[in-house]
Amino acid sequence: MTVYKRSHRPTWEYNFWWMGRRYTGSTRQLTRKDAETFVKSKRDRLRRQAAGLESADPIDTPRFTHWAKKVLQQKTRTLKRPELLERDLRVMLQFWGARPAAAPADPSRTPYHDLRLGHPIADPSWMAKFEDWLQIRFRSPAARNHARSSLSVCYRVALLPMYRSLSRVTTSPCDHLPRERTRRRLVVLSPTQIQAWIAQAAPHVRLALAIGSLAPKLRLANVLGLRWEDCDPDLTQLTVRHHKTDQDGLPLVVPISTGLQRILAAARGQARTGSIVRFRNRPVHSLRTGLKSAAAAAGVPYGLRSANGATYHTLRHSIATLLAQRGLPEAIRRQLLGHADVHTTQLYTHLAARDEVAPLEDLSTALSLEAALAAPARPKKRRSRTQLRTSGPPGEPQKQAAKRTERGQYNEPDSSPQASDPTTVSPPDRSSS
Repeated sequence: MTVYKRSHRPTWEYNFWWMGRRYTGSTRQLTRKDAETFVKSKRDRLRRQAAGLESADPIDTPRFTHWAKKVLQQKTRTLKRPELLERDLRVMLQFWGARPAAAPADPSRTPYHDLRLGHPIADPSWMAKFEDWLQIRFRSPAARNHARSSLSVCYRVALLPMYRSLSRVTTSPCDHLPRERTRRRLVVLSPTQIQAWIAQAAPHVRLALAIGSLAPKLRLANVLGLRWEDCDPDLTQLTVRHHKTDQDGLPLVVPISTGLQRILAAARGQARTGSIVRFRNRPVHSLRTGLKSAAAAAGVPYGLRSANGATYHTLRHSIATLLAQRGLPEAIRRQLLGHADVHTTQLYTHLAARDEVAPLEDLSTALSLEAALAAPARPKKRRSRTQLRTSGPPGEPQKQAAKRTERGQYNEPDSSPQASDPTTVSPPDRSSS
């Protein structure tokens, strides 16, 4: 039965299967004829949608709240750090998803419109509202770009062949969605500032800062995840199996310098198992509070929101710049920082204007232009009268002047007696009479 009516409801309902999917609901019609007309139009619309001739009805598409779980499940198979995508999806759902029970009601920050994938396709004004909300919600262009990218990922997964029948989406409203230009941060700490920051920190923060400074190939997540099992017994190298630059499945091998070896040996005397960076005999998952308080005590600006504020990641930029100042080749710096592309190493190097003084002094010494500037000027060569008569007007090309000479426009004056005698009268011109 395609249409039917319940005894306690005045409207007719529908129930049918099409392409392996069941469709049920209310036709909102009061007569059987109108209900059958509704079902026929719905079947025709489904055929056109399957052929790509018509967009799906928004009510037939999944909700963003449910689809985000499917997206995270799909992308977890390929992403190295799916927790970052989960964070961005949670932010995106503050606009497109349903409001959780424990979420505070603040429409300006978390409107929670509870929409479906088809709503921004059928009504593009939702994309403009989303952009307006991003401008209010975030001050950082990078944070707004992350929210746009998470929305784009939802539609990229929806357009995969394996999910098209489930998502009922044939196009993406995020196509050609522009991204904002982010401001590049050029914060670099000097060796004195790094030493002061470490000296004012708590013991576990000191250890994490020291490892990040002397082993710049390790990021903060790698440092906090280090275990004593990752070190060889002689403390000559560290082996990190899960890292950001994992492209071929090989672990990240970090040689341990003599200074870092002494630091790790002192830390290993207190605990020989478990995590290397520990606080109250427990693993550490965040250093934000300890880094901030130590930076304030050392007089180092901290945080992305403060002017020239430093973070733990600033250590990698500072070490990359320090290595460049010490004259290490670019290929060696790329290897020490663990970058897959040398272009990333170039972005991490922030040389100041004072670093250009010594090379410019060497360049000035090599060229020695003062002697060339003090040399006497070459005398100007004067042209003869014949050259002046055949050269033509000033600025005329040489080939054009030669053509004028061939036509007789620059021939020398006639030296005959008639031409030289001023009393000689030329015969009258009879052509005019």
